[in-house]
Order: sequence, then structure tokens, then C-alpha cells
Amino acid sequence: IICDLSDPFSFSGNKNYSRLITKRSIVSYEKNKLKFVDKVVVLNPSIKEIYKSLSPKNKIYVIEQGLGKQIHIEIPINNQDGIKLIYAGGLYKKFREAFELYKSVAEYDGEIQLNIFGNITEDLLSNEPYCKYKGILNSQDLVEEYLKSDCIVFIDNENGVQVPGKVLEIQQFGIPILFIYSNKNSPSLDYLFNDNIVKVLNKKSEIIKGLSKLKKDSSFKAPSSKLADYYWSNLGKKYKALLND
Repeated sequence: IICDLSDPFSFSGNKNYSRLITKRSIVSYEKNKLKFVDKVVVLNPSIKEIYKSLSPKNKIYVIEQGLGKQIHIEIPINNQDGIKLIYAGGLYKKFREAFELYKSVAEYDGEIQLNIFGNITEDLLSNEPYCKYKGILNSQDLVEEYLKSDCIVFIDNENGVQVPGKVLEIQQFGIPILFIYSNKNSPSLDYLFNDNIVKVLNKKSEIIKGLSKLKKDSSFKAPSSKLADYYWSNLGKKYKALLND
């Protein structure tokens, strides 16, 4: 029997357990059910370590969230006209917030503009004039917005062991990425392969440094060849290997 997990059942980073007893009961439930499983598939090595401890009798395999066909196009940044940033995804209180980014963009007084897409509650949006919320897009329209932008912003989870699928997806375009993180031990950091990724802590002073770096030297670069390891066709080979193990 193979149990293929997506987000960890007991350890999902965005779950806010109001009572410790609730989490204990969930962990106990999962541990009990894993007794009937031979192999467990998880999404990254950090999750694997948790499940090795939780269920040492199981064989644990890492098979990441896959990528489709590689997409990229060269889009040079015109520094004289400013920089157009795009953030697409969810924002969550005390888990993935963009307030330091909003304040940083405001410092440039229009030289840098941020377009925000996603199903986001009003209390997590900005009142800054150069940070504009533009609603929800389907996947194809989102690709078009990425290709019209000078830089993709990614905000990592503040805690937990999950690696959002977008970490790999946005690297396919070859567009510069401003990677904002809070957790210095985040597993997402192990999945950054492109040369034009600027990594900064989620603090105004650090984000401003990152934006200044992008203004001085940001251009399209061919996506890393390492991304090919995460195409579904190659991950399928890993799955076939575990079935035969």
C-alpha cells in the first residue's frame, strides 16, 4: 500500500490549531493509519525527515510537485521607465504577509510598481498608490501577466516545511525573481536554481536592497537546466522506481 501525501496531514504550515489537544489527536490518528501503509510519498526532504520519525517502519520517498512544458521568453528591463513587479498567490495573516514589500515599493515613489493578483482579503492588501490589487486570474491570463512584468515576486511561508509549487513554476519563465523569506531554514531555499533570483529577508530594509539590485542589474536569463529534473515525465520515472523497490 502506497500513501501519496500532498501537504502533510498533521504538519501543514497554514493550519492554526487552537488547542494543543487537537493537534495531538490528529498526529495520533495519522500515526495509527500509517501502520497499514508500506510506502509514503512526500514532497520534499524536510517532510521526509518528519515522517521518518513519525513512522520509522515505512519507506519514505520524495517526489516533488511537477512541472509542465518549459516556458520562457526574453524580456529586458527598461530602467528608465521603472520596474513592474507582479505578485500572484495567496496572502495569510502571520503566515505569508506582504506589508514590508508594500512599504518598500512606496519608497521608490513610482519608479517601481507592484501588481497583485489572487484571492486576498482586504486587510492584507495595501493602501499605497503604487501597489495595485487586480483581482483573480485564470492560469492562462496569469502567464500573460508574468510575461508583461519585469520581475516576479515570491513570498515564502513564514514557517512550516512545505514548498509552494510556484517556487519551481515561476523559474520556468527566466524572468528575475525577488524571493522574500522569513525562515532561514525554509526548504524552499533548496529549490532556487536560476541565476537571476534575488533573495531577501522579509524586512523593509532588506527588500529595498533587493529592489535596488534589480534596478541596477536585472535581465532575462535562461532557466536553469536543473528544472528539467522536475518535469512530470522525469518524476514519473522516480515513481516507477519506487513501485519496483
